[in-house]
Amino acid sequence: MRLDGTRNSEFVITAREYAVTHAITEQQVIKRISIGNLPGYQAQGVWYVRLGMVSPSPTIVIKPRWTWLQPLLFTIVVALLIITGLIGYWWILWNQPVTIESETGNLRIEVKIRDKLGKLQPVVGSNFFLISKNLETIANEYIHTLSQTEILSKNNWSQSDKTPKWVNMFASTTALRSLLFDTSSNIERINMWDFRQNFEKSKILWNDYVIQTVATNQTGIAQFESIPIQAYWVMGWTTTNSGFSFWEQWIKIKQGNNELLLNPENAVYFR
Repeated sequence: MRLDGTRNSEFVITAREYAVTHAITEQQVIKRISIGNLPGYQAQGVWYVRLGMVSPSPTIVIKPRWTWLQPLLFTIVVALLIITGLIGYWWILWNQPVTIESETGNLRIEVKIRDKLGKLQPVVGSNFFLISKNLETIANEYIHTLSQTEILSKNNWSQSDKTPKWVNMFASTTALRSLLFDTSSNIERINMWDFRQNFEKSKILWNDYVIQTVATNQTGIAQFESIPIQAYWVMGWTTTNSGFSFWEQWIKIKQGNNELLLNPENAVYFR
């Protein structure tokens, strides 16, 4: 075995054959063998030349001891890349501004009354209220919940005149019932001063149910904005050439823009 991992395999040929292949004389071959310049020997009167032929050894493949680690490490690296990508993706989503579809709507009202010639004209500068209950329900619920406990409660005294709060609330309920009776009856003409007084006195009772208040512009238009989707009543009044007009109109708010026209035809009272 040689140092480089190859093996020597030796074979011999005659001096004559060697001379022929190397274009020298047989005597020159024998001389080289004799002086040691060429490996060979003599046997039975014949000179031979030793020839050595190098044959490659089988290739020895040295495998690393921990070959199973390579696929494992590769799998771990790929998994880490995937996890890092997912974390980055969710981080981006988490920090994105969330747009939640708003469950609200807007209500545009247009209010018109008739002039002396019977033509529709816009109502300008009048207040209209968006309330969560109608006036009759508010009055009935207060009367129903009015109890002796509430009457005697120290918290029901007004701070201004030391009058029990329930007294003012009861007066407000009476005013509201008068207003509802007058506007729903077939009275030919309601005294506008009485109506105005009842409206203002009853406000202490229904004001807690007001969601928004708007005033009509020069074209008789006003808008309630960002209203939670449900049913409401639009309530308000205005003076006319011959008296006043009062509305309490039910409407179901839907998502987006809603419209409501208030005119003499859907008024509770119009003169």
